[in-house]
Amino acid sequence: NILMPDDKYAYLYKRNYAKMNKYMKDITEEGLDYLIARGLDESDIAKWSIGFNLETNRITFPLINQAGVVGFNERRIDDSTDKKYIHSSNSRIFNKSSFLYGLTFIDRSYKYIYITEGVMDVILATKYGLKNVVCV
Repeated sequence: NILMPDDKYAYLYKRNYAKMNKYMKDITEEGLDYLIARGLDESDIAKWSIGFNLETNRITFPLINQAGVVGFNERRIDDSTDKKYIHSSNSRIFNKSSFLYGLTFIDRSYKYIYITEGVMDVILATKYGLKNVVCV
C-alpha cells in the first residue's frame, strides 16, 4: 500500500517495489532459518518486508522512505569470501548520506532518536520495544 510518487522518477520506485515483492516471495528456507536464528519471527519479516535475492544468495532489507522503496541492503548468510554486505549505490532517488533506515517507523511525538550501526540492530531493538531506532 505504498503510494507511488507522481514524478519523473516514479518508474524507479515502481521497479524497486516490484523487486522487494519478488525478494519477499523468493525467501528460502535457509534465509528463514538464518533470520529466525537471529531472533526474528514471521511478523518481523513481514513488517520490515525482508526477502531473499536468489541471484546473490543474500537476505534483502528494502530501504524505504516516505516516497517508496529507494534501494536495498543485502547481507550474505553463508561463509563465502564475497563481501558480507552489499548496499545500494547512490541514485536519483537514493542518497546514502541522507538516508536513515527505520525512519518510516519513527513516532514523532518522542523527542529522541536512537542511532545504531545496522539494520538488524534497528529491527531487534524495535521488536523488543525500544522506540525511535534508526541506523545510517
